[in-house]
Amino acid sequence: MSLKCIPLLFLNMGGEMIYILQQRLQAQNISEEKATRVLTDVLYNFLNEKFMKEIFKLQVICSNQIMRILFEKLANCSIMRLNETSMHKLYDLITMVCKYQLQLSSSPKQLAMITLNHLDGIRKILPNDATLGQLLDKTHHLVGSIDARVNVSILLRSNKQLNTGRFILFPNGNYKLPFGGNPPGQIQYFKDFGIIRTEVFPIRDYSINYESCESKVFFY
Repeated sequence: MSLKCIPLLFLNMGGEMIYILQQRLQAQNISEEKATRVLTDVLYNFLNEKFMKEIFKLQVICSNQIMRILFEKLANCSIMRLNETSMHKLYDLITMVCKYQLQLSSSPKQLAMITLNHLDGIRKILPNDATLGQLLDKTHHLVGSIDARVNVSILLRSNKQLNTGRFILFPNGNYKLPFGGNPPGQIQYFKDFGIIRTEVFPIRDYSINYESCESKVFFY
């Protein structure tokens, strides 16, 4: 599993949490002054510079339980307090919304764009807060640094990285297909849950050997 998952996961879930909190404050007719105070407290803690630097360190993704505790502390760091039922519903909502957005993504670049979109959305919530703007700018820069390419000697020596910093994913030319997957070379057209037409096209790159996969992978 990627060691860079935590920043994207945390920022996207946090962004959704802020949206939901703002909507709930509006729905409950909380005064603008009090709502601003709540959102300011939550956002300052959410985007704390030292905390962000820790989040962006390479690390194994934490458990769902730890992530929930983290967001519970964030949601309750202001004068507003959520009871257990409300927190449970809030966490379930932000989890499923983020899961939906991530599964719609077709490339890693889209994941980064979704994250930046959340940061831009947060900026619009308190547009006149200069301190928040600075925190968002620094976080924006950290997200951009995820795509940094640094040459690592051990990867270069083991033929897993190019001098440009890009990785060589299949140095021996063997590519393991996903379970049930087929090698490139055909397009299948479906209608009413059935295949209606198959087209075959030539593959000119014969340097890659495609291996079938016998294990299933489930998405929860």
